[in-house]
Amino acid sequence: GDQNYIMFAFLQAIQFVVGVYVLLAGVRLLLGEIVPAFRGIAMKLVPDAIPALDCPVFFPYSPNAVILGFITTTIGTIIAMFTLPMFGLAMILPGMLTNFFAGGTAGIFGNAVGGRRGAIIGGIAHGFFITLLPALLVTIFNSMGFINATATDVDTVAAALLYAWILSPILKAF
Repeated sequence: GDQNYIMFAFLQAIQFVVGVYVLLAGVRLLLGEIVPAFRGIAMKLVPDAIPALDCPVFFPYSPNAVILGFITTTIGTIIAMFTLPMFGLAMILPGMLTNFFAGGTAGIFGNAVGGRRGAIIGGIAHGFFITLLPALLVTIFNSMGFINATATDVDTVAAALLYAWILSPILKAF
């Protein structure tokens, strides 16, 4: 209503850019200040510990590939969203959080391996598969009695498939 659609789109774009900048500034702070502080504490408590960091630590090294990976992953998830129901699988709606973080990282690695073409093809393939795996998990969970349940990221889908493999014989016994 009250706002021009062009102005609304512009403000949303500015908000997205500011959010990405804050994320990257936080990553720089984490890498520059917090990790060395935790490293000092960890050396006393857990010698030879290696700090583990999440995928946004790669974002400052290739910010254009992050955006390209996010956009192409979103395209891949939309393609999968409309394609998978044709094969009798559940329609999985794209998750923008996963598309941004995992897709951005896929864009970075795709760009490093295959340039812009690698980032585009890798992002679309990544988007398709992060939609395909939860759709496959829905059918497995349905057969176990958990109707229309699924998981989001590939790691949680892999853990859910492992649990399904372990629990399926137990549930069939009852």
